[in-house]
Amino acid sequence: MGFERSIDSICRLVSVSGSNGAMDSVILDNIILRTFFAKPKRVLCNDILALAHTINNGVAPLYMQAELLQAECEDLLVGVSPQIAHAIKAKLSEYRKSTHKSVELIHNVAEYSMKKELTNIFNPISLTVDDLLLDAKTYIAESALRFSDKLRISYENTGMYVQADKLALSPVFVDLIKNASEAMKQTGNIEISVRACSIEEIKAVQDGSILKLLQKRLHGTTLHLQAYREIRLYNSGPHFNEQMLSHLFEPGYTTKKNGHGIGLLSVASKVQDSRGFITFENCEPVGVAFKIYLPTQELIDYVRQLPLKIATENYLVTDPSSLQPYVI
Repeated sequence: MGFERSIDSICRLVSVSGSNGAMDSVILDNIILRTFFAKPKRVLCNDILALAHTINNGVAPLYMQAELLQAECEDLLVGVSPQIAHAIKAKLSEYRKSTHKSVELIHNVAEYSMKKELTNIFNPISLTVDDLLLDAKTYIAESALRFSDKLRISYENTGMYVQADKLALSPVFVDLIKNASEAMKQTGNIEISVRACSIEEIKAVQDGSILKLLQKRLHGTTLHLQAYREIRLYNSGPHFNEQMLSHLFEPGYTTKKNGHGIGLLSVASKVQDSRGFITFENCEPVGVAFKIYLPTQELIDYVRQLPLKIATENYLVTDPSSLQPYVI
């Protein structure tokens, strides 16, 4: 999808440009994080275009310097032994190709943003978990569940706020509660609870590059202790067997007689599209729990103000201000 391609383009650009010393790792991390927690499509496209220009102003002088050195190479190597001259030319050629590739990638990112092909852009609002559960509570009130005196549903701390798209995520909780009631044959307990959650706690059960970057960036801040909210949906039904634990979110996998294997796949997809994470586990002595982790407004605000400027001391030129920026 477009969002994943944009992340991939920037990561490739980062790896090439970073090797030339054009930008430091902090800036590279900021680029990836700000793209992951992207703003609405139009604003994001403008941000990426501006970012491409910013990176370009760091890389272009390197490319121009490489062109200049290669053009004057023969004169500069007069009197140098053939072996040394050959090694210098090879290094210079490699350096020139690397900077040229960086410029090409910048052009690709800029062109991509101007075409506005980005999809799956994260555009959440601040709302409570109770807001996300409204459709699920309506389903409970209007379905046969309301007649069951053996099914108990409880809520804890659901007034806590998250950043989410209600239209996208509300069906997730309807599906999970429906699946839970069916698994328990409408007999048992469903418990929905919310708490603040640290990056480290999520990383213990869900690894990934974004979590690693957040852990590094938020280390030593108070935000890392409450960057996400954990929404735990527990039901006292039977445990998942080993096969289910391995394949639960895979397309086409189902344990229902007339199932199609897309319900939980859709749930996972919607949570991921909301820049969240979802895990599941067997509980002791009985029951299973799904855990959904959604970002807080504080985390989104923090990431979106991360600086994207490139330090001029990292330029590999004597006086970069004297060179004209390469215009995209």
